[in-house]
Amino acid sequence: MKLTQTRFAVPLAVLAIGALGLAGCGGSDSDSDALTAAEYRETADTICMDFDAKIDALDQPTSEETLPAFLDAGLQLSREQLDALTALNPPEDLEADHDEAMDLLDQQLDKIEEVVTDIKDGADAQEAIGTANDEIQGLEEQADELAKKLGLTECGAGEA
Repeated sequence: MKLTQTRFAVPLAVLAIGALGLAGCGGSDSDSDALTAAEYRETADTICMDFDAKIDALDQPTSEETLPAFLDAGLQLSREQLDALTALNPPEDLEADHDEAMDLLDQQLDKIEEVVTDIKDGADAQEAIGTANDEIQGLEEQADELAKKLGLTECGAGEA
């Protein structure tokens, strides 16, 4: 749920890339495999920091023509981050918030993927992004609140 800076006057690009700074839902069903709260927070925040660095290293779009490739790369990294975080097994007392946050983030990425598809199909990038931005931001804000509730410091530390 960590946002990177708005780039190319396209807030969606940042949302697409940084959407996933939170721990995943699911993990193992066995309580004996559950991480402690401290392990969970440390592992999730490490995953967020690692993927934030990868995302920040992406070549920024220089035109509307290069935007789809940029968004595709960001979405791929975001899905990989989601997979890594989903593999975590939070302690039982954090599991409900963890699951809810992942659902929100998955919805956010799905919406971003729709926008990327629209842009690739010829829609005006600024218009497509503007139309979806409020919904995407709303999902992000909800997920950020859950990250704070979960005690995460890197995940959910959105930058505007």
